[in-house]
Amino acid sequence: MFKRLTNSLMAPKEVAKYYGDSFWKAFLFFVILLLFLMIITFANLFTTSALTENMKKEIKKSFLKEDIAFVIEDSNLRNINNDHEFVYTNKVYETLYIVFTEDVKNSEMPIDGMSIVLAKDGVYLKVGAAIKIVEYSKYDYLHNVDFTDEELLADINFWDNIFSVTESILKEYKPMTLIINTIYYFIYWTGTMMMFVLIISFFSKMRTSNLLSFGLIFKISIYNLAPFVICLIFSTLFNLGFLIYIGYIITSIYNFITINEVLKRLYLNRNEGE
Repeated sequence: MFKRLTNSLMAPKEVAKYYGDSFWKAFLFFVILLLFLMIITFANLFTTSALTENMKKEIKKSFLKEDIAFVIEDSNLRNINNDHEFVYTNKVYETLYIVFTEDVKNSEMPIDGMSIVLAKDGVYLKVGAAIKIVEYSKYDYLHNVDFTDEELLADINFWDNIFSVTESILKEYKPMTLIINTIYYFIYWTGTMMMFVLIISFFSKMRTSNLLSFGLIFKISIYNLAPFVICLIFSTLFNLGFLIYIGYIITSIYNFITINEVLKRLYLNRNEGE
């Protein structure tokens, strides 16, 4: 497997010789790549603070002069216009939404991230399922808050209190959020890798017509995933999103080279056998 990994990273023509491998060898290679990616993802989740100073700045900036028609009164969130279906969504990042709604079921979440939902009876973390993490009554500062007050949202003392509460919550729920995020990223990375393999296999099949079976192309495409996974790892470690697109490009080019080499080898073998 080590040789297959090094060839996948540096010698796409050499990957062509693995077209005769069984599907289970290719599947094992896929699992090894996924394992590498999950180890880095878990380490990153474990060591990185969920609420960095940069994130605090972005959150504060995103709420400046926002019209939020909600208040917390006697430890219950309500819409001031009595519109019980209304949803306010603040897209802080591509992967983080902060949502106000009386009914948590009405809230949305990013495809590859999570939502923090302030609902009628408390705060929920929504990563697929919605998990209640806070009751307003547990924190004195959250008994009564007027989010309609724009001056309050610009007040540094308000944010100091909010972030103090948030950090205590994150500390309390760290093990749970770590498990949830690990499961989420396992499903997400598996789906991302598999979808990418299917896409490049589909286009390779269109290019080669009936010369190669889809199963063979799919298997070879798995072996070319290493550059993409390495770029994902560095993107995760250093928060450099553009590396993902570089990974897409490199793996696509490598797969093109490999498929051409497979065709060349099969053609030469056929001519030698005649």
